[in-house]
This record gives sequence, C-alpha cells and structure tokens, in this order.
Amino acid sequence: MVHMDRTTNAYSPFHLPLFRCPTCRAETTARTEQRPINHALRSLVEAHEDFEYDAAYERLRPVRPPIGWIGNLQRLASESRYRLAHDTHAALLPLLYAAACDGKRYIIVSEKPLVQRMEVCADLLSALLFEKNKIFKLVVTREEATIVFTRDAFNTQREYTNHDTNVPLLDLRAINETLESIREGLLEEGGDLLMSLSRPGTPLQEDDEESIDLDLVI
Repeated sequence: MVHMDRTTNAYSPFHLPLFRCPTCRAETTARTEQRPINHALRSLVEAHEDFEYDAAYERLRPVRPPIGWIGNLQRLASESRYRLAHDTHAALLPLLYAAACDGKRYIIVSEKPLVQRMEVCADLLSALLFEKNKIFKLVVTREEATIVFTRDAFNTQREYTNHDTNVPLLDLRAINETLESIREGLLEEGGDLLMSLSRPGTPLQEDDEESIDLDLVI
C-alpha cells in the first residue's frame, strides 16, 4: 500500500507528486508512511486471516526533526545539489566509458529517475563532465538527457559514394581543341592545293584534268 497510492508522476523534478489517501481517496502530497496511522482501518486489516505483520513498514516512517530545528534552506539545497551531482556523475561514468569503447560519439539517457536527478543538478554535473571527462555538450530535457562526446557527433550520413569509381565525364574542351586542330589542318592542306593550282606551269594530275574538263563542258 505504501507505493500503490501514487496517482500521478511529477510534471518535473520540481513538482511534488500527488498521492491518494487510502481511506478518503483525497489527493495529498503526503505519502502513506508520512500520514497519521488510521487505527480503525488497521484493526480491520489485522483481523483478516491472511494478515502478516511487516516490521519493514514501521521503518519506512521517517524520523523528522522538529520544525524549529530547520535552518538555512539555501545552504541545505546547495549542499544537497553538490552531493547529487557527484553521485549522478559516478553513476554515469561506467555508462559513458562503455559507450565510448563502442565508438559512440553521443548517448541518450531516457531513464526517468536518472534524467530527473540530472535536471536538478545539470549545471554542476556539466562542470564535472567538462572538466574531468572533456565531453562537448550536455542537453537535459524533461524526457531525456543527451551527452555529446565530440563536436562532430551529429555529422553522420546514411549513404556514402566513392566518386573515384565513376566513369569520367567527357572533356568538351579537349574535344573542341581536337576538332579545331583538325579543321586548321584541313584548311592548310586546302590552301596549299589552291596555291599549287594558281602557279603557271604547274603540272596537273589526271583526276584534276578530268574535273576541269567536266567543269568546262558543264
């Protein structure tokens, strides 16, 4: 019954959880072991044939100091956050080491209680991780925490191509230069032929004579 009356999870680590009273079912912030003992309900439960007394339940009831003893809450909160940051850092170190050994460049923590502890002391925890473990970034939200090891952790792709194996594209410039050189060569040969024909007394080939005769006949 100690853990059955919790009705809602805390919205954030700074919200107090709500519980239901097992007798009146009214919502309250006090846990079962923090409420006054309901002797009437307890007598009915003890009268049941399957009742077994559990001494551990009595140990759950916290022993709290008198209200007047509570002093500097600012100091208490600061010291508690410091201890929480070191305890959380010690709990994370084996996980971070294993992830780094597997070649992972970042990890995401989704365990709700651990994320809530990290959210409470994120500034102190990040300082420990930066100084002792040289991580790049710590991001904590209400749902999960991301610990980034390297600056290029998210510069990853799902597809890679080896461009050295592709067929090279046609070099249009080289082709144009080749065609231009061929054209210039043909023009030079044609010019030499015309010059030879224009000289007086130049012997003509038989094919040239026939072509000239045909032109005259036409």
